[in-house]
Amino acid sequence: MRAAGGGAIVNNASTAAFFGTAFSAAYSASKHGVVGLSKSAAAEYGAAGIRVNVLNPGVTETPQTGPWLDSVPGERDRVAGWNALKRLARPEEVAEAAAWLLSDRASMVDGSDPPRCANAAVSAPRVLSRPDPRRRISRGHSGCPAPVAHRPAAGR
Repeated sequence: MRAAGGGAIVNNASTAAFFGTAFSAAYSASKHGVVGLSKSAAAEYGAAGIRVNVLNPGVTETPQTGPWLDSVPGERDRVAGWNALKRLARPEEVAEAAAWLLSDRASMVDGSDPPRCANAAVSAPRVLSRPDPRRRISRGHSGCPAPVAHRPAAGR
């Protein structure tokens, strides 16, 4: 990219970079790492015309997320309620955000980690800690820990 005079990179992290869930320390740490790596790369390579950004999608509607969202009655609506739009993202919406960041229309966007693609941008779930005995720990579309697998700690 440097030899070509620039370019754009978009990395994919997760809302797990911004809140914690029980039993997901390694996953959350890896997503924090993607955000940090992206911001550092943006600072390092920006002068060479290379833009680096990161997307942080929340729960996205995919064949992988469907089974765990449907495993407990009302879970899909509860999870959708975490974000301002009151619905889950679709994969094509996440792809459109990435395509925009890669395009010339985003030529001044560098080192950005946009606010979670609307999923949890306004009301991310609190740190969750008590396992829900009805559920196994599962992973969502982007590997996002399924916060629905836990109940908020008492008094939160």
